[in-house]
Amino acid sequence: MSSLIDIDTATRAVASARAVVCAGGSETAYVRVGRGDPIVLVVDDVDAVSTQGLLETLSARYVVFAAAPRLRGEDLTRWLAGFIEALGVNEGNVMVLVATTEGVARD
Repeated sequence: MSSLIDIDTATRAVASARAVVCAGGSETAYVRVGRGDPIVLVVDDVDAVSTQGLLETLSARYVVFAAAPRLRGEDLTRWLAGFIEALGVNEGNVMVLVATTEGVARD
């Protein structure tokens, strides 16, 4: 019975979840997956095949918070600070990967 509990716990630890937070004055949808130290991943599309592959790889070692903010004239740095704060992630433990800057700064 103990092994079933261990398997179930491990499965839940890597299951993905979708949520929304208010960051930098705008609502931001994000995906959370994995376990371990946090990584914030800023991408153009969280559902893109390339992003999904990256999430799968990173989530084996890290808890990944992936977002594709739709910023309209907002400063990416301001948004990112608000996003990290809304997540409650310690800034000292965050690694930011900007996969695309063109798509993030759309009108």
